[in-house]
Amino acid sequence: MPTRQFKFTLSDFHPKPRPRVTAKGTYLPPGYRRWKTVATSELGGQILGYGPEYFPISQAHIHIELRGSTQSDPDNAAGAILDALVAAGVLADDRLRNIPHLSVTHTQPDGHRKAIVLVYPR
Repeated sequence: MPTRQFKFTLSDFHPKPRPRVTAKGTYLPPGYRRWKTVATSELGGQILGYGPEYFPISQAHIHIELRGSTQSDPDNAAGAILDALVAAGVLADDRLRNIPHLSVTHTQPDGHRKAIVLVYPR
């Protein structure tokens, strides 16, 4: 069976914040929660274009291309995108044993922010 590649586009990306633990539970900023809700919805719609029978993927190599202006660390941006991929059902899990290879690049620093995610199932 030939290797399949899945390409997903997110209209924006948001770095994963450090969660704050309070007496009421874990707190994540509203802006991040809104972004994750939108990203999960965008990814869910794109899954339907490929066919839900391919998902969730249990093991994959992933490349993330960040475009546009950002001050984010690559690990925080990648962490947020991986969380959205899991929440949308693209990936079964984002542990190292499930993602043995992850790469992140940043291009077009002055353009509109978006993320292109390539998923190569293993």
